[in-house]
Amino acid sequence: MAKSRLLVVGAGGHGRSVAEAAELSGYFEVVGFLDDSVPAGETVMDVPLLGPVASLALHRAGAADQAIVAIGNNSVREKLMMQLVAVDFDLATVLHPQAIVSPSAVLGAGSVVMAGAIVGTEARLGVGSIVNCGAVVDHHATVEDFGHLLSSTPNGVKH
Repeated sequence: MAKSRLLVVGAGGHGRSVAEAAELSGYFEVVGFLDDSVPAGETVMDVPLLGPVASLALHRAGAADQAIVAIGNNSVREKLMMQLVAVDFDLATVLHPQAIVSPSAVLGAGSVVMAGAIVGTEARLGVGSIVNCGAVVDHHATVEDFGHLLSSTPNGVKH
């Protein structure tokens, strides 16, 4: 099976984690990042930074088959996903291979389920949602569009 060429929008910590999860899944080859804070031409995790976020339409023609917005801020993620849809990008859904996802769960386009997360029976993840490391979406629960679920942390430690 040929891997889908993936463009990752966001090269910060979450973007790097999503890129790694995508590669580890075996379904994607990360071909580039878009980010406003890293100069074009540099590399992030041995993957080229292709330019600023505003250049995303330029990369639709042949650089990538799919794209994902890997930015934790919900409203920014929503805005950028709408821009991807407007230029006809196919939105990837990334599942870390060490996540547990029920076969009856429904995952919205552009969602991400990270390592150690659990998505239960008939759970629903909205478009562009994030289920972060160790978080649980129990049976029949819903994470709304562009929602971001963090795991609980011991002893009051904050993310």
